[in-house]
Amino acid sequence: MSHAIRNLRAVQRALLTWHEEHALRAPWRMSGDPYECLVAAVMAQQTQMSRVMPSYERFVAAYPTLESLADSSLGDVIRVWAGMGYNQRAVRLHRAARLIAARWGRTARWL
Repeated sequence: MSHAIRNLRAVQRALLTWHEEHALRAPWRMSGDPYECLVAAVMAQQTQMSRVMPSYERFVAAYPTLESLADSSLGDVIRVWAGMGYNQRAVRLHRAARLIAARWGRTARWL
């Protein structure tokens, strides 16, 4: 094994160890639910995580599944999104939920 590969593996191990100790403990990371990860990723665009966390909890409480988000009205989604800013993200998240639900069905796992 070359010296460069050994160094790369050592760096990888160090980064993973650091991440295990210091990474943000977030509900979407704990659940592993693709829908929750999608919501968090959209919310995290141009927004500090300190603002995302309470808004994320409120949003997922209102729309716990992709289907519940897809079935909601856009006006309701924007009201629940309030305080996050950049409402276009809520519009696109809602549109994505509807497209995913239409493509993969109401009861099928979508990822």
